[in-house]
Amino acid sequence: MSASTGPSMSGAGGGEAPLLSAGEAARLMGGTLAGGDARSPLRGAAVDTRALAPGMLFVALAGTRTDGHAFVAEAFRRGAGAALVARLPTDAPSGAAFIRVPDTLRAFHRLARALRDRGRLVVVGITGSVGKTSTKEMAAAVAARAFRTARSPENWNTEVGIPLVLANLPQDREVAVLELAMRGPGQIRELVEICAP
Repeated sequence: MSASTGPSMSGAGGGEAPLLSAGEAARLMGGTLAGGDARSPLRGAAVDTRALAPGMLFVALAGTRTDGHAFVAEAFRRGAGAALVARLPTDAPSGAAFIRVPDTLRAFHRLARALRDRGRLVVVGITGSVGKTSTKEMAAAVAARAFRTARSPENWNTEVGIPLVLANLPQDREVAVLELAMRGPGQIRELVEICAP
């Protein structure tokens, strides 16, 4: 993950985020590609247009305060390669590629898991009530002595953050140390299903 794609993953230097086509991404997420070219390359993903770099997948998430679908046109103005949506926007540019799914968050989880399973990546999950971040930092520092290692940045430790880490993880990483946060019953199980530590 580079500075242009979001918060830097310390220890991740080098390598690029996974490359896949819009058609392959649609297939992995169980979605339908509408518009665009199925062969168009995608590299990385963002849920915030301010973190979007050209060629990335914009994931339109519906939140409690705002709906990412309201920012789809902005995502394409910033160079998004495709947008993951539950509904097609009326203000989309001509020729824009959309991957339509019933639930964008669940589809993003499926994509993250598929990307995680592509290589021989070892994922270390760190969870607990106290000390997750410092333990993650120590574990990543130890792993980095022998392996090309990445760690989850900042607070990317939720059902949105973990898929972002996996979608933007440089392809040459051998180990990823991820912090997993619990915000309610079943939360850790959900995160484990995504990242398979």
